[in-house]
Amino acid sequence: FPGNEKRGIKSEGEILALSPDKRIRVRFHLEDSLSYSVEIDEVEIVKRSSLGLLTKGLTLQASSGALESVSEKEVQRVLNPIHPLWNSELSDHFNEKTMVFENGLTAVLRVANDGIAFRFIVDAKKEFTVEKEIFEFNVASDSLLSAGFVDCPHPDKKLDCFHSDYERPYRTIRLQDIEASRLSFLPVVVESKGFWLALTEFEVFGYPGSWLQVDEKKGISFTAPRIPVELSKASYIDR
Repeated sequence: FPGNEKRGIKSEGEILALSPDKRIRVRFHLEDSLSYSVEIDEVEIVKRSSLGLLTKGLTLQASSGALESVSEKEVQRVLNPIHPLWNSELSDHFNEKTMVFENGLTAVLRVANDGIAFRFIVDAKKEFTVEKEIFEFNVASDSLLSAGFVDCPHPDKKLDCFHSDYERPYRTIRLQDIEASRLSFLPVVVESKGFWLALTEFEVFGYPGSWLQVDEKKGISFTAPRIPVELSKASYIDR
């Protein structure tokens, strides 16, 4: 993207976003698909990881050729929790980068001094189905995970692995020692290269919550149960 350096776009198709204190760097890599990496204090914590949506009935492409515009802004405000536990006021300070792609896809990134957040927005004129959310989180194989892993297959053969009471004890285990396809509900805490990272999600209303899984290459990705076509009452549900 020649001439776009002022908008945070490098000529090789890379978008850089910084935290207000400049300690956290998030790089979006735009080639045939979208990926990202994260550095803290110039140390790469999250290696290049894929990000995107697989859809049916609508073609969404987050690539360099499909990028239409990039905008950025700094937000600094005070939030007042409805039910304050420790503080009646919370500081909310972050830099936001918005990337608009063709076919109505928008990717929004917020980088604060203590964390980052992603969001996809789809402005489509026709009905479509989200087949899969692609969110990888690739860290060093010697990283430690503190997670609530579930039994899979489920002890009750009538239920799938996503049926959980969300009350499993958290175990701390090295990433390279975790069996492939193990599932854990969120939040999950990762210790990597001297930094502690908490993985979670927000604003989940009427939509399946995400779960963490580890693949055969010891990469971390997120998955979610499909929305059922028809609901039936499981035998253990009493309400």
